[in-house]
Amino acid sequence: MTAVEEWRNITHIPYESLVKTYFVVECSIIGPIIVGNLLIIISLLRFHRLRKRIYILVGNLAVSDLLIGLVLIPYDLVFLSNPELARQKYFCLIRHSLSDMLLGASVMNLFAISLERYIAVVHPLHHAAICTWKSLSTVIVMCWLLSILLASLPLLGWNQWEENVPCDILWIWPKAFKSIMFIYFTSSIVVNFFMYIKVVKTAWRQFKICDKPIQRHGDRHRITSKSYRKTKIMILLLGAFAICWGPYLIVVIFDTLFLENNTTMMTIRKFLSVMGLVNSGLNWVIFGLKNAMFRKAFTYLLRCGVGVSEESLAVSSSITPV
Repeated sequence: MTAVEEWRNITHIPYESLVKTYFVVECSIIGPIIVGNLLIIISLLRFHRLRKRIYILVGNLAVSDLLIGLVLIPYDLVFLSNPELARQKYFCLIRHSLSDMLLGASVMNLFAISLERYIAVVHPLHHAAICTWKSLSTVIVMCWLLSILLASLPLLGWNQWEENVPCDILWIWPKAFKSIMFIYFTSSIVVNFFMYIKVVKTAWRQFKICDKPIQRHGDRHRITSKSYRKTKIMILLLGAFAICWGPYLIVVIFDTLFLENNTTMMTIRKFLSVMGLVNSGLNWVIFGLKNAMFRKAFTYLLRCGVGVSEESLAVSSSITPV
C-alpha cells in the first residue's frame, strides 16, 4: 500500500491545531534557547578556568541546543507559516531530517553527560581512568556522527515521499527507517532513565552513610557538600529530561507496539513531541544557573564586566566541577 492510499484509509489528524501548538511553543522558547546556550559557549571560550572535562560535555550539549534555536526552529517557523513548502519534496525532507539530527544530537549529548556523571557517582574510583580527554572526545564525535548519518539517510534517497500526502514522518519515512529511529531514540532515553534511578539511589545511600560524620567533621562536610551539589544538578538534569521526554516515550512505545496508525495516539504523540524542544531550553538553566562557576561567568558577561571582577571568577575555580 502506498503512502497516499494509507493516508486516505484513516481519519485525518487535526493538523491545524498541531500547527498552532508548534508555532506558539517554538516562538516562546527560541529566545531562551539561543541566549542561554550562547552564554554557556561564550563562557567556556572566554574563561580558561571553565575548561574542565565535564564542562566540555556541557558545552557540546549547548552547541546542539543552540543549533536547535538558530537552525531548526526558524526553519520550522517558516515552514509552518507557508503551507506551500509542505508540497515541495526537499523542503519537507530537510525539515524532518534537521529535527532528527539536532534533537537526536541533543539527546545523545545529554546521554554522554549522564554517562560521565553516572561513572563519577556510581564508580568514583574508576572515573579518572575511564573519563579521559581522549575517551570523552571520542564519545562527542560518535554522538554527532551517528546523529548526522541517520538523519541524512532520507535525503540520500531512503524515503517514500509522494505528492498529495502530508509532510509528516508517518507517511514520508519508510517503516524500516522509522523502526531504526525508534530504537535509536527510545534506547538512549530508557538508558538515561535507568542511570537516573541508579544515581539517585546511590547518592541517597551515600548521604545517609555520611550524615553523622558531617555533623562532627568540617572536612567531611565540605567533601559531602561538593558531592551533593554535583549529584543534585545531575538529578535536576535527568528529572527535566524525564518530564520532557517521558510521556512522549510512553506514547511512542504504546502506539508503535499496539496501536499502529491510531489517529488519537498519533495526535497525542505529536503534541507531546514539542516537549523535546522545551528540554533544549531547560538544559542551560540547570547547568548554568544551578552552578556557581557558570553563574559568575554569566553575571560577568551580562554586565560586560561592570561590577564584577574577572579575578572573582578565577577564585571560583576551586569549586568542584559539576
